[in-house]
Amino acid sequence: MNKRILIIDCNYLCYRALYSTGELSHDGAKTGTFFGFFKEVVNLTHLFKTPHIVFCWDYGLNKRYQIYPKYKEKRKETKENYTKEEKRIFRAFNKQVKYIREVALPKIGYINNFYQKGYESDDMIASVCNHFNIWSKPWSTIIVTADHDLFQLINKHTSVYNPHKKERLTRLRFKKRYGISPKKWVEVKSMAGCSSDNIKGIEGIGEKTAIKYLLGQLKESSVACKKIESKKGQRIIKKNKKITKLPLEGVQDFTLLPDHFEKREWTRQMKKHGVRTLSKYLPLNIES
Repeated sequence: MNKRILIIDCNYLCYRALYSTGELSHDGAKTGTFFGFFKEVVNLTHLFKTPHIVFCWDYGLNKRYQIYPKYKEKRKETKENYTKEEKRIFRAFNKQVKYIREVALPKIGYINNFYQKGYESDDMIASVCNHFNIWSKPWSTIIVTADHDLFQLINKHTSVYNPHKKERLTRLRFKKRYGISPKKWVEVKSMAGCSSDNIKGIEGIGEKTAIKYLLGQLKESSVACKKIESKKGQRIIKKNKKITKLPLEGVQDFTLLPDHFEKREWTRQMKKHGVRTLSKYLPLNIES
């Protein structure tokens, strides 16, 4: 068995399931998110030939709002404008997410199932990676997500796998693509900001320009260089780094423990939600 640990951005995986199989139902209740989530879990364990999984979740009101009140403001506005049908869909979605996180995973025997009030899955993932890499030299960790913010965690032991693109980004591949060390990615995000999270960067500075600056490829006399090195530019970088650097201050350390995978409970949970195909198609487990 390969010495690999999958660290899953669970909210990403749930949303991915919502938009692929979300309309599936069983006995009058929506089960598509449940099905899509666990189908992906099975596929990932077989793809990377490992039974070891860490599940990380967003949980509660995000503490980043206290630092930057406009954080993810566009997403909040979108939710406020949902139609009745969209509200119905997301009520069913949230119910399934809570069940997966707080009932299904613990019952099946997945012990490393982490969430902390006020923090994002990104923070859980970063905490696990930082703590785990202290003693993990024979092991490698694979972060499962489509979130570019997590690129900053890539190192010789840690890579990022995007299920949508079916692409695994290692340290060497990252450096070849972007020309910088993954550790510098937080500097890029602090300068350029992030439109999806509504984090405003330095005006006129995108990721490519930020990377050129870090590589020393911008002339000191250029407008871009002056903007970055100005007092205003440095204030923006300092402010943004507080919410882009992972993990956010205050997140706890998580100790990884052996799972106690229960095949019988897996089968029971799958049948209960009307996904009999998964009752026989098992994730890899320690015994196998």
